[in-house]
Amino acid sequence: MLAGLVAGLRFSSLCLYHFFLAKANFFLAGTATTVISNPVWVIQTSQTVSGMDAGFAEASAPPPRRLGLCATAARLLRTGGPAAFFRGLGPALVLVANPVLQYTVFEQLKNALVRRRRMAGRVGMLLTDWDFFLLGAFSKFGRSFWPSINSMTKWC
Repeated sequence: MLAGLVAGLRFSSLCLYHFFLAKANFFLAGTATTVISNPVWVIQTSQTVSGMDAGFAEASAPPPRRLGLCATAARLLRTGGPAAFFRGLGPALVLVANPVLQYTVFEQLKNALVRRRRMAGRVGMLLTDWDFFLLGAFSKFGRSFWPSINSMTKWC
């Protein structure tokens, strides 16, 4: 189905300048999104783990009251200051590179496959649904390098 949609499109590779400009824009957008949304994730995680100690409390004690969004944010600000809202930002920023790398690998593999098929004289449908599936799988494999995944567990 996807192959049928793009069958009429011309595949062209970007010049080097536009290629790196696109990657820089992807990285900046991912970085901005991560920095802006990190406080929300910290508040949500704090709310989730705040009730976990209740299992170790005495059975006769009433369950602790869960704090709301504003109360949790105020508690974080009071106990850790403004920096508390940006805990875990380092590993999250490392992981921003993953989609950029995946897109880069996908585009490079796609361009190489299209170029190879054109040289072989294939003029019909250049890429099939299977091609897109395999290109996506290989690009995910290509960007899944161990240090970026491992950093999420070691730096938090």
